[in-house]
Amino acid sequence: MLATAFEDPTVVAGGGMLKNLDGSLQESVAGPLTLASVFLEQMFLDRLAKLFRKSYWRTTLLPKIPVVEVDQVMGACLMVRREAWEQFDPRFFLYCEDTELCLRLSKKGKIVFVRAAEFIHELGSSSKNNRWLSVARYNLGKELYFGIHQGRVSRTVCWLLNRFGALLRVLFCFCIAIPTCLFGVLPFFWEKGRIFLRVLFARERQIIPADYIPE
Repeated sequence: MLATAFEDPTVVAGGGMLKNLDGSLQESVAGPLTLASVFLEQMFLDRLAKLFRKSYWRTTLLPKIPVVEVDQVMGACLMVRREAWEQFDPRFFLYCEDTELCLRLSKKGKIVFVRAAEFIHELGSSSKNNRWLSVARYNLGKELYFGIHQGRVSRTVCWLLNRFGALLRVLFCFCIAIPTCLFGVLPFFWEKGRIFLRVLFARERQIIPADYIPE
């Protein structure tokens, strides 16, 4: 089903509809990664942005047509035309490597989303036992992306937004956990607070395995 999209010679890459193990929808398409999108995400404003069709995640915002051109599809389901082949940048350990790849591919032709091509993807399985590590690696991937394509200043701004977002979540979780400890919800918010506390103070040497050597 996905391969039929490549009958259009201008298509260089495509992806399908990702679903969770329980069959529920998983985000499969995103817009351009910008500092504005990072800001909205970290300030809890992404859901509001979706109401105005400005969200970074766009799967549910796409027109209900079989094939639609998009900015990027997820690396969990990414088919690339042989003639346009590009490899993942080895500087990325995990997360945002597909975003960076799609940016390069988009300069060669169209990237499309094929609605009828459905795939099951166990989201977050690479770091499911360490939630804080998953978030920290995602943040680092975004920072690296901006460093490569927009320079040191943009990478620093992204770093600051990521850390401020983690701080907001720490304060939110702990402020709820402490006064509600008598109602049985303390463990949930306390644990979430601890996760983002680790994200807030995470260092790159903690996030990337010591034996990882980019080729």
